[in-house]
Amino acid sequence: MPLYPSLEDFEVDKMAHVQQAVGQKAQAAIQSAAAAPAAGGLYDWESLDVLQQLMYGTTDISPAALKEELGEEIAQIYTGGRVRDSEDRTLAVVTQKDNVGMMRAEIKQGVRPMLIAKDQKGVLGIAPVAWDSGIFVGFVWAGSTAAMAGMRFGDQILRINGESVAAWKQEKVLKVLRNADPSGVEIVVRDRPYARTLTFQKDAHNLCGFGFKEGQITSLVKDSSAVRNGLLTKHQLLEVNGQNVVGLKDKDILQIIKESPQTVTVTIAPSFIYKSMIAGIGFKRIKKYMDHSVPEV
Repeated sequence: MPLYPSLEDFEVDKMAHVQQAVGQKAQAAIQSAAAAPAAGGLYDWESLDVLQQLMYGTTDISPAALKEELGEEIAQIYTGGRVRDSEDRTLAVVTQKDNVGMMRAEIKQGVRPMLIAKDQKGVLGIAPVAWDSGIFVGFVWAGSTAAMAGMRFGDQILRINGESVAAWKQEKVLKVLRNADPSGVEIVVRDRPYARTLTFQKDAHNLCGFGFKEGQITSLVKDSSAVRNGLLTKHQLLEVNGQNVVGLKDKDILQIIKESPQTVTVTIAPSFIYKSMIAGIGFKRIKKYMDHSVPEV
């Protein structure tokens, strides 16, 4: 079962598969008629009637009917079945596989070890937050060694120098980091477990179909790409095409979206989680010093 970046990609590819199936069915009908003409005419009118039904949507689209009319492999794609091999069967897409915004925004599954040296002041440039018995990155200082190493807002810290930080308090994390060897602190993280990414296609107005205030999604435009792809209100914008936008003014976030390519990937998290993470840091500090650099791919 293929995965698609957006609903638009799915619809475009679905149409391409249907057109391919219709073309193959038409070719087979013509070849069959040419090999053994039916009595009273050149064409197999029953087969052509099925083609017309496929094209105009009046045929049975049950799994059994799809299998009969489109073939087993194509039917499996649209009925949730598993394709026997891993070959990419995508025929048409809107979002290219090498889309830079998607690659920058990717939330990798698994854990990632990082070795980060402190700067000349003896700091890494992060603010840890204790929440739900875990430790999370609530702030990444612009230009810090942590920022250059790729640590992001919302990442979960699992271990520091071989010690599990589960159920630690914020004060203990700060003390351990403060006393760690400045030449290198080994930190194991999980990418933004409370966040998810959504990919949209811009409309004729160069927008994706949602409104926001102070970074929080407040409204959705009917039939927009944002609505089709499942964006929800009461969620906070964390990144646009992988670039952190936490602390930016709304007009600056909007400008980033407008300057983005046709395909836009946003990273969001529930607003109550976001607010809990920044509660002890202070929005003024975040607004002034948060890292907003564009990640390298």
